[in-house]
Amino acid sequence: MKDLLVLRADHYSRASHQTLIEADRTGRFEIVVVADRRKRHFEYSGFRHVAFDTRTVRSLGLPTRRDMQWRCGDYAYYLAAQAVPDFRHLWLLETDLRIGFDRLEDFFRLFDDCPADFLASDLRPADLGWSWRVHVAALRQEAYRCFFPLTRVSRAACTHLRHQRAASTDALANDESFAATILVNDGYDCRELEAVVPGLYARPGFSFDYPVLDRAYERAPRDNRIYHPVLRDRLYLKRLRRYHGFPKAWRTIYHEACTAYGWQPPVLAQRLPPVGLTLGAALTLLVVILFDNPEAIESLMQAVAVLMCVAAAALALRSTGNDDGGTRNRVDR
Repeated sequence: MKDLLVLRADHYSRASHQTLIEADRTGRFEIVVVADRRKRHFEYSGFRHVAFDTRTVRSLGLPTRRDMQWRCGDYAYYLAAQAVPDFRHLWLLETDLRIGFDRLEDFFRLFDDCPADFLASDLRPADLGWSWRVHVAALRQEAYRCFFPLTRVSRAACTHLRHQRAASTDALANDESFAATILVNDGYDCRELEAVVPGLYARPGFSFDYPVLDRAYERAPRDNRIYHPVLRDRLYLKRLRRYHGFPKAWRTIYHEACTAYGWQPPVLAQRLPPVGLTLGAALTLLVVILFDNPEAIESLMQAVAVLMCVAAAALALRSTGNDDGGTRNRVDR
């Protein structure tokens, strides 16, 4: 019996499409795209799609909410399992997850001998101050949490979660609190991904709030780790701005751009004064915020980057000239 690989998507991602194609070539998976098409139509050609909307959710007897496509990621389990009911384990991926292995099959093979019912990152008891804790505190004796970009669930655990969701009168608990709390308290074998594969991820490359620029990820060598969230241009900047503010965003953009285009950040930093770095980063922010077209963003970001390099070269030459002149003057005196 094959595993089921599910992509939860609200837009088209070329990188995610490539992941599905590579997964299909392994022959290990049935593949389903659970698609939220409320804002845009998209298609992952060659793969089965299941709509994630009010009609399909109600057909499963589950409570609905206006924000359920964001809040209730575990609904993707049940929608996919309804379409393909025969599977051993179900892997759920998000579009901003990247699996940094040269061969995708090498990643999944690491878990072949793991019988766990539920695998997730950051699986632990919920902090008292965690905002989602209040919604699961009444469901079970102890509240748990996890992180949902990449999870694996057994067919038995998936069925149990679906029944528990259907029995609830609302859908206030999010996926990360609901799945972890129900399965841990109800005696299922739940494990941390990194407990199975040590070193599989690390901050800041794998987190909720600190994004990775997609071009920087694409140029970096594969290091057998997973990354999240890997974002492009405007989404990358929005995430930085939302959680870290402008000053930190400027510095991060500068270093990520250097990595993406193969430059050496320390060298450029020595050539450009702080005001130059700030101006360059501000221009990059402005360009990305004002333009939605990906091709236009790419061209304009490269233009800004070239201007920064030219400025760096000019400053370097001027600095060298001043140093030589100063030396000669000191010798003459």
